[in-house]
Amino acid sequence: MESFNFHFPYDKEQFIRQQIVLWKLQSRQGSRKQRVNFFIAAAAFLALGILAGSDDGSPNPFILVGILFMLYAVFSALIYGSAKRRYIRKTHEVADKYEAMDMDCTYEFSEEFLKYTDKEKAVQFRWSMFTYYTIYDGYLLLLINDSFINAFVLKKEELPSGQYENLVTWLKSKLNYKEISSLKR
Repeated sequence: MESFNFHFPYDKEQFIRQQIVLWKLQSRQGSRKQRVNFFIAAAAFLALGILAGSDDGSPNPFILVGILFMLYAVFSALIYGSAKRRYIRKTHEVADKYEAMDMDCTYEFSEEFLKYTDKEKAVQFRWSMFTYYTIYDGYLLLLINDSFINAFVLKKEELPSGQYENLVTWLKSKLNYKEISSLKR
């Protein structure tokens, strides 16, 4: 019965990078595609309105719909940018708090569970709680309920030499792997 134990001293910059990776993955699950689709629809309606223009001077509903779609897409992009700035600011605040607490953490991978421990909490998850694992941009992510919000994140460079490959091989017997390369950086 093989198990893995990893203890990580707190690294503020690594914590911030991990949180930004999780933000990218979580926020791109639909919002970016939706904004692009609204821009495309706006362009299509505006083009249709221009092509189907009326000579009698009455307002063209296609142009109105195109303008509304364009306004929605711009408003959505502004809200996304604001939310990202707020998230990054909050991440820096939490990172500073954890740095003051010297928030070291420990991961214990066993046959029955994954146990995570730090100065605030000690949680244990059975493998049946995890939906899958994936690898993105050099990060190993273990997802609970198919959500990046509750993901456990390990950077390949954080682990001792050779242990990353051993852990990934071992995880294959516990969890399904899901490719997420379709998400562009």
